[in-house]
Amino acid sequence: MDALSERAQATNSQEPSLLYTGFVKCKNGPYNSTTNPDGIINLGTSENLLCNDLIIPKLEETGKITPQQLQYFPVNGIKEFRQEVGRFVADKTKADVEIYFEEVSVMNGCSAAFCFLAFTIG
Repeated sequence: MDALSERAQATNSQEPSLLYTGFVKCKNGPYNSTTNPDGIINLGTSENLLCNDLIIPKLEETGKITPQQLQYFPVNGIKEFRQEVGRFVADKTKADVEIYFEEVSVMNGCSAAFCFLAFTIG
């Protein structure tokens, strides 16, 4: 018996997207003016690290912030936040059942949530 559903197998068997292919090429051969002048500069993935020296000290004033917390998070939200969302919803709705954080997903806007929902229900 296969571990993946037919839908997951079909998705997994497709050619990688152009963005993913480019990301892998950039990761395996990033540009460096000295060590790899023929390398690739990734313009397809946004990740702002330029202001960490200014942002982190300001954020640390409110609590402990690490550089890892300023990078991409799991697609369904970080565990601690999903736990708090579950507690908040249970409290506000006076839920009779426990809301497990594993069943909570937090999306970045309604477009992402609708896309996730459409993919989930097929």
